[in-house]
Amino acid sequence: MKIYIVLAAVCAAAAAAVAVIGILKVRKTANAETLDRAQNVALSILEKAGLALFTAAEREYGAGTGQLKLSAVLAQLLALLPEWVTALIDTDWLTEKVEAALLDAKAKWQTNDKLLG
Repeated sequence: MKIYIVLAAVCAAAAAAVAVIGILKVRKTANAETLDRAQNVALSILEKAGLALFTAAEREYGAGTGQLKLSAVLAQLLALLPEWVTALIDTDWLTEKVEAALLDAKAKWQTNDKLLG
């Protein structure tokens, strides 16, 4: 239960970053540097949430279940994000970023076996 509270807070922060990106693009008031920083914040948050969710999915489903883990993590992320944020996010973009988070998680699991418990 504790992990879901933390992830909800992380996703709320990601939602705020995505909202800032969307608002700045619509208003066309931000320069490229500001948009890049906001996008980097959103990606960093997604990476951290992805590691936590993929680690939990790895414990639940085991090795060799990449597509199942990917689907489970995408569903959990979308469930944690507010509806207005999911309307702003391109699902192909989110899938691409979550797949990258899976590769990052796998690399971290190999270097630190304590992550999987």
